[in-house]
Amino acid sequence: MVSSEGHKARRRETYPSASTWGEELTAPGHTKKQRKSVGFNQVEIREYSQCIGDNPSCHCGPPISLDWKYKRQTRRLSLDNYEAERQNSRCGDDFVISEENRIDRLLQLGYSIQDLLQADVNRTKDQLLRQKTLGKLKGIRIDETFERIRLKYAMRMNKSTIRQQVAVVA
Repeated sequence: MVSSEGHKARRRETYPSASTWGEELTAPGHTKKQRKSVGFNQVEIREYSQCIGDNPSCHCGPPISLDWKYKRQTRRLSLDNYEAERQNSRCGDDFVISEENRIDRLLQLGYSIQDLLQADVNRTKDQLLRQKTLGKLKGIRIDETFERIRLKYAMRMNKSTIRQQVAVVA
């Protein structure tokens, strides 16, 4: 089909649109197809242990992560009950754990101050490598950064030693 201006005229075809998942779609020259959908009716919740992490996005202190170990016992809920329970769940900043709380949790899990120091140093190295890659590493004294980390854990070890000596005396 050519118009008087020499351009090909386009023939427009209209296709029906579906507004619900169950509606059938047809197009000229095609067979009827039904949209596919997936549904869920039950949620299974599994609890995992925590361990020292390696996430360089952690602001300060040792990162904390989920371990591969988990409790064999799971909770099963209907999807409706799960959604009702979830309405009261945490959001955003509620998931941020302070450096002090992360350190305390990891110590309770059996990690040593040396383990925490090493994780903190590794996290800082990874952060510095990111900044170097992005070209943002100007004016940062790397040796001073690692010295501050070392002193932070040295002070924590001293506090811990003093607490242990006081407990023995008492």
